[in-house]
Amino acid sequence: MSRTPTGDSTPPEPSEPARCGADNPPRRFVAYNEHERIQVAVAQTIASKGYEVATVGDICAEAHISTRTFYEHFAGKQEAALSTVEAGVDKVMADCREAFRAAPSWPEAIWDTFDVYTEWVACEPTFSRLIFVEMLGAGPAALDLLQSLMDAFAMFLKPGYELAPEGGPSRKLVDETVANGVFGLVHEYIVRESPQTAPTILPEIVRTILTPFLGTRATAEFVQTRRPA
Repeated sequence: MSRTPTGDSTPPEPSEPARCGADNPPRRFVAYNEHERIQVAVAQTIASKGYEVATVGDICAEAHISTRTFYEHFAGKQEAALSTVEAGVDKVMADCREAFRAAPSWPEAIWDTFDVYTEWVACEPTFSRLIFVEMLGAGPAALDLLQSLMDAFAMFLKPGYELAPEGGPSRKLVDETVANGVFGLVHEYIVRESPQTAPTILPEIVRTILTPFLGTRATAEFVQTRRPA
């Protein structure tokens, strides 16, 4: 766990979040204090250099702090990376839950939630690469964190079981299959293409989620109604 900051430096003024071309975008990760500024530097450094290559010194240079200040906040690179992932996920999940609750039906809730999610991936390319690519090589603790995040994803699937045919696979199997499928889609897209264009895979993500519950035909019909003209 990250440590309580003990430095006495003056926090920088927060920057305004980019809108990413949307009328009402999700909240970006804005650094309001030194601790969060280091987390932003962690994401930027690891996303650009890779987890294995990036050093604490690189992070300190990006954040414009001394190594002493870094160690007042974190025990090391891995702890800083885990803390950064948790902070980024907390922010996007708040927006996802809000979109999910506001939708009139479960399929629409899935579309709206992952519309917010893919927009966040586009707005926060360094955090996205950290989570979906670099943390896979950051050791067992990082893999455990990613698994816990995928387990939390199941909250969005719960209403779907009321629409699913009886006698299907167990909830645990469906939850794991769908969560891994979505994670794999985003991971592959970030590696192959660019986080900034992640909203283009929204229909594919929605199909991956809805098909086990609604079936192929009903899912295709729903996705077609929600595609931009």
